[in-house]
Amino acid sequence: MNIFRVAAFVAGTLSLVSPTKADILTENCTAIGELARNIMQKRQTGTDMSEMMAVVDKFDKDPNLKDLARQMVILAYQMPLFSVEENKQQTISEFANNIQVRCYSNSH
Repeated sequence: MNIFRVAAFVAGTLSLVSPTKADILTENCTAIGELARNIMQKRQTGTDMSEMMAVVDKFDKDPNLKDLARQMVILAYQMPLFSVEENKQQTISEFANNIQVRCYSNSH
């Protein structure tokens, strides 16, 4: 899934009204985690940070999403770029999970 589709999904889910607060939280944090995963995947393939910021700057529908995505890009690019595939995959997974932990923790 490319970063634009993930951003559109996140923006869409942030505006949806679900039956319960828990459902909304799970949908939002799952989408944010997927965005984080995509950002770190790009980081681990060597995509230039400025290129990622240019993509994020096109998130016009939701300024909060744009700010969140910019912060995720900054966090991702503060982490090392690995050459071993296993290390790349572990870093991608840990980054996405850490972002989701923040999402769920900040909801209370």
